[in-house]
Amino acid sequence: MVTDGGTVDGEVLQYVDRTGSRERAARQIRLVDMARRLPQLVRRSLALAWRTDRWAALGLLVCQAASGAMQALGLLAVSGTLTALLTGGDLYGRLLGAWPSVVLLAAAAGVRAALGIVVAWLSSRLGPQMSREAELRLLQAVTEVELSAYDAPGFTHRKEAADRGAETAQDLVGEGQDLIASVASLAAGAGVLTALHPALLPLLTLASLPQAVAQVGAARVRYLARLRAGGDYRLLSILRWHVCDRYAADQVRAGTMADFLLGRYRQITERINRADRRAADTGARMSAVGAVCGGLASAAVWAAVVWLLATGRMSVGHAGTAVFALQTAGTALRGLVTGGARIMRTGLYMDDWSEFLAEAGGFRMSRGTVVPAAPREIRVQDLVFRYEEAARDALRGVSFTLRRGEVVALVGYNGSGKTTLARLLSGLYLPTTGAVTWDGVPTGDLDPHAMWSQVALVPQDYARWPLTARENITLGRSTEGGDADIHDACARSGADEVLTELRSGLDTVLARDWLGGQELSGGQWQRIALTRAFHRPAGLLVLDEPTSALDPLGEHRIFAGLREIAATRAVVLITHRLTNVAVADRILVLDKGQVVQHGTFPELVAQPGMFRDLWTYQHTREVHRAAENGEDGKDGDSGGIQEIGENGGNGPVTATVTVATDVLPSPAPADAEAAAHRPVITGTAALLVNKQGQYLLHLRDAHKEICNPGTWSLPGGAPEPGETPHQAVTRELREEAELVVPDLVPFALLRCSGPDGTVHGHVQVFLGHWNGDAAALPLTEGVLLHWFDAGMLPRLTMCDWAAEAVRRHQDERCGAAEGARG
Repeated sequence: MVTDGGTVDGEVLQYVDRTGSRERAARQIRLVDMARRLPQLVRRSLALAWRTDRWAALGLLVCQAASGAMQALGLLAVSGTLTALLTGGDLYGRLLGAWPSVVLLAAAAGVRAALGIVVAWLSSRLGPQMSREAELRLLQAVTEVELSAYDAPGFTHRKEAADRGAETAQDLVGEGQDLIASVASLAAGAGVLTALHPALLPLLTLASLPQAVAQVGAARVRYLARLRAGGDYRLLSILRWHVCDRYAADQVRAGTMADFLLGRYRQITERINRADRRAADTGARMSAVGAVCGGLASAAVWAAVVWLLATGRMSVGHAGTAVFALQTAGTALRGLVTGGARIMRTGLYMDDWSEFLAEAGGFRMSRGTVVPAAPREIRVQDLVFRYEEAARDALRGVSFTLRRGEVVALVGYNGSGKTTLARLLSGLYLPTTGAVTWDGVPTGDLDPHAMWSQVALVPQDYARWPLTARENITLGRSTEGGDADIHDACARSGADEVLTELRSGLDTVLARDWLGGQELSGGQWQRIALTRAFHRPAGLLVLDEPTSALDPLGEHRIFAGLREIAATRAVVLITHRLTNVAVADRILVLDKGQVVQHGTFPELVAQPGMFRDLWTYQHTREVHRAAENGEDGKDGDSGGIQEIGENGGNGPVTATVTVATDVLPSPAPADAEAAAHRPVITGTAALLVNKQGQYLLHLRDAHKEICNPGTWSLPGGAPEPGETPHQAVTRELREEAELVVPDLVPFALLRCSGPDGTVHGHVQVFLGHWNGDAAALPLTEGVLLHWFDAGMLPRLTMCDWAAEAVRRHQDERCGAAEGARG
């Protein structure tokens, strides 16, 4: 439980480095380690710079070397100038003798200034390029790892740390240049000091040690503080996204979460601030101690210079030169330590980058080279799959075969392994044990990119790319048919209606935040995701909850055309809407990673088991709605008569409607207790809708038994012995209206009852769409069929169940329209 105090069951809510290896490495950084690692860090910086822009890197090295030489030359010129000025003789002669050294000093200073400008120019060019190069290498490494790498503990967290390293790569240019400049200056000063007196350089080095130790310690403290706060920074980033992002804005407001989220943000910010203050205080104390010790040591150095001058071991001119050389070398040495500490800290971030690249290399796909064609058969044999560090197998002992032209549906509770199995079939995961083969070749032996070119995937969480509509559909993979193929795929998915609303058609950018961009609704985005899959010339089509955001008409359109799409592909369908799996050739029911049932839709709904339980759960909600008006279907004094709707001004359509719990056929004789409560299907009917939204009604004659003669009803009739409901309604449509409607799907099972509540039977209603010309509908002799608008139903009202079927469909369409407007 998360409390306002930011804890979960007493634990602080934060991300942590689970291994602790990075903190242990940072704690071990000392001055000796810095001295040992600096050459390695400089080499890494130069290698990355060389790979990014070798001419800029070479120019920086040459300029820094030349700048160091100019500084040494300037110190020599200072020595010559002082010697000439401090020697005996008249003033004019001394000035004349110092003139060449002054010219040399000015020339050296001018050249150094010019070189500094060139260095700054090259650094400003090279630094950003190095960061982008580091980012590209990181992105390339991420795209080459197995998908299972994302399931490894800490992989994502280490990837984010590597992002920070890639960002700091450009700092290596400036810090590396400062370090090289300090080394050059130190070399120049050290050379002059050594020439003046051998004891001066060791003394200066010893005097710089206290500040060096302090600088390295302060850098270590700051890095550790940043490292420990890394999880908190990630939490702040996530909270910022939820507070500011437009997709969460409605929930922030409707859930009155602003104060809660801002309070959590302040809480985490204060935690970071406390850590930063501690680090700053510690670093300041270290720097103060180092400065005091360094000041005392520097005083000793200057005392040594005075002693050398007083004892005659050094001339006055050389003493003046020593002053300049000591200042130059001291500044360079302090710069070397400061720059070394900075580059060490940056190096720690770059270690995160390089270590992640090495880790990603361990996850890099290492598969076969067989290039597959569109699979004719995908076979799963004794499949076992377990996620890394998981306590149990996600899939266990799964075996089945999927062939081209088949639709296999995966059904089960949440977490039963359906999506995992689909990823294994697609080769996104490889089995722990067992095998998944494409035409006899294990997926691990196939070239992964060639294999995935034969996979069209519609995942639950589909990507909403900030690209044009065309690029969102083709994903950079054009076909010979060009835009014609795109429009054909749009027609199959219903995205053709989306294109008509786009400002520039296929050239519209699907991101409102971009110039000229346009945003889509959730259902429209799902149609685009379906269009991607239908457009892709792949042999395996995986649909994972493909219609979760679609309205009933859009959903029907997808499943009505699925058989045609499946003719040239193997199709895997995952859905919790069990009515939709009636289109499948076979259904696999999974529970806790195992296949517990398999068979066709009629077989599974007829036998006790998980599938029938799931079906019942989905349809008992209708019972609850009817039960609100009483178990016996009566409501107050109405005698069980409910008002359904208006019928063109001819008075209300009334009917006694009680909803059955499911559309299951009669159970097996062995299930005697359940059989006593199963509905008996005495009739079937087809709820046909045309493109204008009209319904097809049939004037019943005296020979039909499922509805009162002389009333308008839905076409259909009573099943004959041995017929399934679907076979019965198909036959009745063919006999009554010479209609063949291939896309009929179960819609509702409705109970027929009279005003006294007596149940006369149950009618199975199937839903279908007629896309032909309504005016050219063939009519057989003696049969009167006509299309009616929902608001213009005949006065001789349909049977009670038929009126309820139309009302339900109208409710669904209204709900879909409201959802689209939302």
